Amino acid sequence: MPVIAGVAINVLMIEKKHYKGRFRVIGLRGKLLLATLTLLIFPLAGFSYLKELELFLKKNHSDSVIVIAKTIASVFKDNYSLIALNTLTESPYRALYSHPLSSQIIIDGYSDDWFSLQNRQQYFKQSLTSPDNAFSLLCANNDYFYYFLLTVNKPENLNKNSFGMISESVAEYPDFINFQYLDYTRKIQNYRFKIDSPGWVNGYLINSDVPGINQQIRGVWQENNQGYTLEFRISSSQINQQIAFELQQQTSQNTHHFYSTTKQSIATPEAALQLNPFISTDPLSILRLKQLVPDKTQLWLLNKQHFVSAKTQKSLHSYNSTSHNFSLMSFYRRFYLFFMNYPEQKAFYGSNSTQISNQAISKTLDGKTSADWLDNPHSEQLTLSVVTPVFDNEANIIGTLILEQSNDTLLTLQDKTFEQILFLTLVLFFSVALTLLFFSTRLLRRIINLRNDTEKALAQDGEIKNQLYRNDNDEIGDLARSFSSLLTRLEENNQYLKTLSGKLSHELRTPLTIIKSSLENMTALTLSDENHKYTLRAKEGCNRLNDLLNRMSEASRLEESISTMEKEAIDVVNFLTSYIDSIRAANPELMFIFEPSINKKVINLSPELIAQLLDKLYSNAISYHVKGTAIKLSLDYKDNNIIIAVSNYGELIDENKMDSIFNSLTSYRMKKNREVHLGLGLYIANLITNFHNGRLEAKNNQQELSVSFILTIPNQDTKMKY
Repeated sequence: MPVIAGVAINVLMIEKKHYKGRFRVIGLRGKLLLATLTLLIFPLAGFSYLKELELFLKKNHSDSVIVIAKTIASVFKDNYSLIALNTLTESPYRALYSHPLSSQIIIDGYSDDWFSLQNRQQYFKQSLTSPDNAFSLLCANNDYFYYFLLTVNKPENLNKNSFGMISESVAEYPDFINFQYLDYTRKIQNYRFKIDSPGWVNGYLINSDVPGINQQIRGVWQENNQGYTLEFRISSSQINQQIAFELQQQTSQNTHHFYSTTKQSIATPEAALQLNPFISTDPLSILRLKQLVPDKTQLWLLNKQHFVSAKTQKSLHSYNSTSHNFSLMSFYRRFYLFFMNYPEQKAFYGSNSTQISNQAISKTLDGKTSADWLDNPHSEQLTLSVVTPVFDNEANIIGTLILEQSNDTLLTLQDKTFEQILFLTLVLFFSVALTLLFFSTRLLRRIINLRNDTEKALAQDGEIKNQLYRNDNDEIGDLARSFSSLLTRLEENNQYLKTLSGKLSHELRTPLTIIKSSLENMTALTLSDENHKYTLRAKEGCNRLNDLLNRMSEASRLEESISTMEKEAIDVVNFLTSYIDSIRAANPELMFIFEPSINKKVINLSPELIAQLLDKLYSNAISYHVKGTAIKLSLDYKDNNIIIAVSNYGELIDENKMDSIFNSLTSYRMKKNREVHLGLGLYIANLITNFHNGRLEAKNNQQELSVSFILTIPNQDTKMKY
């Protein structure tokens, strides 16, 4: 390949190398897929639409349910049971609540039958400041009986042998339980349970002139790890809204502790003859609520102190979310609920039914009605809770009505809308995504093909092969045709450059010969010293032009003839020894060092070309070495490779220009003489290296301030892998 043509080709190869080394963060396909994500605006718009629709439906539904709640509350304005409950709970003593039973309880002294009422015990501490509980109480009732489960904790200092002692004296009864209640004759009945042995116990009447056993008060006590339990029942016809419990325990120091449900720690049992309000649901109010409760609704009737007087429900949780739900739908709904920013609040349903109090219920004391959508803990649906006050005939607030209603119709409509938007979004998203993916893949394949054809257009030997023509009627086709036109012009220019050096040599030699002969004739004439000086200077310029033409011709001839050269087996040690001797003879004023690490090694190569390569390296080393320093030639054999290095002390090569110093017409280091430097020496050396399937590289030694050119040639003509 001609020298000048090699310049343009090397520039193209450098640019291609720079292009391939670029780091690509995201490709064209990825960018189009990212653009596809803008389709998420459709579900967001759907969310906004659903939000507005749901808020509108909820407001209308809340308004209608508020009207229903106020209508039901007006029915209870003459509810004397609610008024009596208000009077009862105004007592200064703690109210005891009886829970309605959903199953039968067997009196056996164990708490297994009370499982449905777990965590609803009322605890009574040993004192107001004590962290320990003396006992706990759980009350329940059905239509015929009241049931009581009393769990007594046994302190560490309690007399372990105090149970089972029977006597008429209180002092000789270290431990006992008193049960007091108000009957319908407004008399207080006081019964004592004598604890003599585990099993059945009777209640002895102790505040009567004729003490005796009430056969209707029978219970069972059992020991446990903490102390013991007493379970008994009494007919509901005997108790009139007030009861109390007293407990005496004897310590190991023969002292007594007294506890009561009214004052907790007391001095003596006689000092605790006050009763606690005993609250249970009102059967008449429950019956009335059952007649008024709408479908899918739960009603609560509270007094002014927020104690539950009655409650009922009708199919509150009939909505089956699983029939309208699946995993993706559940995720979609959860995302929607998060988008709606619903409060995470438990509904009243399922909470402790003894006494209910919150901000909405407290507002009813001011006559305010409120409606809130609450999170139902038993399903994914929301529950509408309406709280409204209950007035008596004189417009006084006597209680609160809570109406909780699930809106299955709203939720079903919401699910159907969810499904439609979800289906439409998924179909639209995947359709557009697949379309863009197909389009981007086809577009990317065409671009890759154009890139590959562009890279193949420039062969390793510098030949240009124009294979970029495309008949596509779009921008990529226009780009390919532009590249094709550019390569066509570059190929024509390359063909012109291939013949340029020969044309220059042929056209310039004749006039240069005429000028040189004329100057020689003028030198033979008798001229003045001034004219003779100008003649010598012109002659020197002609010689330099002639040298330039000779070097251009040399590079052209070498590129044309290098493929016809043949290799032969030679001893590389003897060859380099002879070569260094000739260099020393030609340059006696310089110091040359030869350091072979092997004694003999036969390798196939072209000695004429290797000698020419070394001439270029030594010419470069001689031109740029520091005066008085040696130029070193080293030989090594490693990994089946012959390694020849020429080193000189002198100016270092810029690291950023290491890859381009072997290009033609390239020279970066400052010249030390006036010789012609076209930058062809290392270019010719690199051509010879490629012919031997080797590698030629330059390295700087920062510590020694030296430059080394290292030639690596594989043995047996094996090609090296880079």
